[in-house]
Amino acid sequence: MASRLDLDNKLREIIGNNGKVYFQPPESMKIDYPCFIYSLSDIKQKQADNLNYLNSKEYTVNYISRDGDDKMIDNLLNERSTKCLFLFVKRYAKNGLYYSIFKIYY
Repeated sequence: MASRLDLDNKLREIIGNNGKVYFQPPESMKIDYPCFIYSLSDIKQKQADNLNYLNSKEYTVNYISRDGDDKMIDNLLNERSTKCLFLFVKRYAKNGLYYSIFKIYY
């Protein structure tokens, strides 16, 4: 299983030099846009013989941009990495920012 830091590096690769990546930032942190904000949201466990034999970590990945026609949604849905699959959850706008929410198992 890949580590959270591997996911962090993957998100940095996807967003490139024009954006930032934050893992569970505190509310007081100044956020630069565009960015990914992600957090651990669930751990799916498979068990047998009273042992965990498979753990899948689910992360919520939020892409935030000031551009309502940003192509990042298409980039994420077409991501061909063998380690991740982005599942679109929803999109909304608030205070001049556009939020695209994804789930990812990594």
